[in-house]
Amino acid sequence: MKDFNPFILKLFLVVVISIILSTGCTPGINIKMDPFYKSFYEKTRIIMTEEELKIYSMLPDKKSKQEFIEDFWKIRDLNPATEENKAKAEFERRIEYANVWFDPFRPGTEYNSGQGWNTDRGRMYLIFGDPDVLVFGGQTDMWLGGRNRASDNKYGMERWYYYDYDICIFFLKDEHGKWKLMGYGKPLLDAMETAKLNMVSPELRVDVKRMLEFKGNFKNDTIILRIPTKRILLDEKDEKLHSRFKVRVCIYRNHKRIDELVEIISSSYTEDEISSMKHVTLEIPYSPSLKGEYLFDITLEDLMSMSFSRFRNFITHKVKKGKLKNNRPFIKETIREISH
Repeated sequence: MKDFNPFILKLFLVVVISIILSTGCTPGINIKMDPFYKSFYEKTRIIMTEEELKIYSMLPDKKSKQEFIEDFWKIRDLNPATEENKAKAEFERRIEYANVWFDPFRPGTEYNSGQGWNTDRGRMYLIFGDPDVLVFGGQTDMWLGGRNRASDNKYGMERWYYYDYDICIFFLKDEHGKWKLMGYGKPLLDAMETAKLNMVSPELRVDVKRMLEFKGNFKNDTIILRIPTKRILLDEKDEKLHSRFKVRVCIYRNHKRIDELVEIISSSYTEDEISSMKHVTLEIPYSPSLKGEYLFDITLEDLMSMSFSRFRNFITHKVKKGKLKNNRPFIKETIREISH
């Protein structure tokens, strides 16, 4: 097998990131007709995961999109018991900040186009928030706590460091005064996908590199999730190791939401068992009653983690022949305890 050409890989990454950065610029006519385009989709799609973008694009009506928007902010809310959704408030703060500092026309003046969020720096800021270290020009011009008008105008180069993600984002001002994102690469793409679901205030972010992840499939009327053992946290009690997950599954058939499952799954293992396991497997029974294209939108949360540990993925499944209708009710926020 031939080695993959590094030039082709680099070109591919440039194209992918260029597409991501252009999502705020040239939406299609159908998207503009979306009733929630201005109030939600126009800016929020920048922080949507790839899976969420696919799901939203398939939703057929206003009601299903309203449900999606509610869910979108709910899964990012670290404290649903409070009235304020801090993730949503943080996103709105980032938009306001980007419009003040990254305005593409006359930054730092009284005039503001309200389009600072729709620039390279603005979009990266919406995704990642405040950098741990902001460097203007040379290493001597470093600002830990914020921006400086003089430095912002004096230098044509910026570097943003994010320690949790182990990345540096580099921007360069061109001859027309437009700031461009430089230095594309897979680490940035991976960090962007992680940050989109970890879209919370920096002070609430802890060790996001240890991101919970899983792979899934659907077989024999069962949703099967496989989680790498190294990605989960275990609590030792009574000489056993315990895991505890919250699984939320939104189920769509032919692009229409038909069902929802929420389960708490608790498991116990001996030390020998867990040391020999590469993956922890979770199984959620579900029996589709009608033929069609099914999509399972799955959010998995590690309840043993002391920090934000949540991951989202989806599974597709085609049912060629419908079964007898089982009169399964629409399950909304029903939580069942399952112990292994």
